[in-house]
Formats: sequence, C-alpha cells, structure tokens
Amino acid sequence: MPDSQTLYLLRHARAESWAPGQCDLARNLDKRGQSHLGHLTTWVQKHLTPPDTVLCSPAERTRQTMEPLREQWIDPAATIEICQDIYEATTGRLQQLADKAFASTRRLMIIGHNPGLEHLARLILGEATAGDPRRMSMGALLVIEFPNGWGEGEGEAHLQHWLERYHFE
Repeated sequence: MPDSQTLYLLRHARAESWAPGQCDLARNLDKRGQSHLGHLTTWVQKHLTPPDTVLCSPAERTRQTMEPLREQWIDPAATIEICQDIYEATTGRLQQLADKAFASTRRLMIIGHNPGLEHLARLILGEATAGDPRRMSMGALLVIEFPNGWGEGEGEAHLQHWLERYHFE
C-alpha cells in the first residue's frame, strides 16, 4: 500500500482591489490579508507538518502569502517553485501539476487563486463537499489527506481542515 500524501490548497490572502490600468499580477496584500497570514502561520506551525514541495503562482499577492510561511514554517530544504501555470489555471491544469509533483513528494502545497483551487478541491472531495455552501475565500487553507496516495482511486480523499480567515478574526 502506498504511503499517505497530503495536499495543502492555499488561496492567496486578501489583496488590494484591482484598479483600472493596474497589472493584476502586481496587486499586493492589504493590511487585513497580512494580519490574517500572521494568525494562519501561527496555526500551521502548531498543527501541521510542513510541505515538502510548494508550487506558487507568480502573482505578487500569492508570493506575499507564501513568504511568512516560508520564513517560519516551511523547511528550508523544501522545493519551492514559482509556477506560471498556476495563474489563471483550469482545474485540469492544477490536477496535472499535482500529478507531477506527487510523483516525488508526500506533502504538496499549491498557493494560487480561485476559481481553480476551489474547483480542484470540489473535484477531489466529490460527495463530501457537494452540499457544502462554503466558498474558498481569500486566505482559505484546505488540507486534504490521501491515505493511500494521490493516485489511488476516487473517493479516497479526506478533508482534514478547511480554514477560512474568520477562524482567526
């Protein structure tokens, strides 16, 4: 039986509103987003094993979301990749990135955007979230465990945590 694997899906923290003429990739986190990250970082340090691999969108707000986690929680030996394909990714593309990463890692974190991350989570979790009215808001972290490994059959994913920013406010 393959070892268990864990997927962390992290939507970037709250960012500045887009303004006409502004490059979307350049948007920064706002003060609420930065504050939320402090609380989230403290929580993950106490409750979760750090990822072995991190795939992060190139958007400034996702990189700023990753930074306190990288500094205080993620092991310096972890593989961290700024991955252009995450920005505006389809569910299928995110799934391909996870397929590739899980071939050589046990704990994968993807830091990105909606709707892609939320759609991927709902695809993976299937019936478990079918009637769940929650949306993956800015700063949300989902922790999904695959007891038999990522590629070992549908319905084998277990939602361990669905943390939204209101958990810390």
